[in-house]
Amino acid sequence: MSVREQVLTIIQKAIKHNEKVDNLDIKGLDLSFLDLSGLIADRLSGQKTNFNAALLSNASFRDCNFDEACFQDSNLQEADIADCFFYKTQFQNARMNKAKLAISFCSEACFDGVDLSDSTLVGTSFDNASFINAILKRTDAKSVVFIGADLTGADLSNGDFEEADFTDAKLDGVNWKGANIYGAIFNESIRNKIITLI
Repeated sequence: MSVREQVLTIIQKAIKHNEKVDNLDIKGLDLSFLDLSGLIADRLSGQKTNFNAALLSNASFRDCNFDEACFQDSNLQEADIADCFFYKTQFQNARMNKAKLAISFCSEACFDGVDLSDSTLVGTSFDNASFINAILKRTDAKSVVFIGADLTGADLSNGDFEEADFTDAKLDGVNWKGANIYGAIFNESIRNKIITLI
């Protein structure tokens, strides 16, 4: 039995019995196009793992490392993620609405075209990440770090960005309508312009 087959057996058994997968090494495996909905996992080592177009709705991840992994076109709706690492992770066009991505590190990750509407991102760091044309409508992003992030064309309407840090972020074409930016940090040259767009 291959490593991939062994890992899938463990994961599928855990999902079937609503059990937690703990401390599993899935580094570099191809788990694309699989139905992993409802997976509960702690301390996964998932660096460079391929979850392309996988179904991960209602999944729960704690203390996992997904550096340089690929979640492109995956379904992470209502996923519950905390204390995880996503350095240079690819999420392009993933569905993450109503997901919780809290107290995690997403440096240089790509969220281009991702639907994060109605999600919770509290305390997460997205420094130098890309959110081109992403949807963050009604998102709770209090105290989130967007330093150097590219939010070109993103929809932040009616989101809560209280005390978020947008220092050096690219904000061209962002929809700010109804967003709360109380205490948020911006480069001084654009702060007043953004206030007029709310």
